[in-house]
Amino acid sequence: MLQYVSNVLWKHLFGKAADNLERSMENEDEYMIHENSPVTNTFVSVPADMGHLNCAAFIAGIIAGALDSARFNAKVTAHLVESETGIDRTIFLVKFAPEVRVSLTLSSPPDGGLCC
Repeated sequence: MLQYVSNVLWKHLFGKAADNLERSMENEDEYMIHENSPVTNTFVSVPADMGHLNCAAFIAGIIAGALDSARFNAKVTAHLVESETGIDRTIFLVKFAPEVRVSLTLSSPPDGGLCC
């Protein structure tokens, strides 16, 4: 399902695939979708007093809605990460609900690849 979100849905919404999709090494129920320059952060100016507000939280809501409609309950959050170039990029952290984890475990490919 995350392959669909990061490729097909992303292309329909933003005209390109997400920059990267990876599984967390620490938590088997967490995945990360990387986006180097989310359109929401490109065209929105955040006032200085708003701190590190990440307007890509709107995109996190879209991801959560797509997953929820496919019955993959998950909490999706947007995190700003400063890269070596000094340009902030966003990582969308997808943490699946416990009932989804059981489903993911049962359908995991034997080679350990991404199943959803």
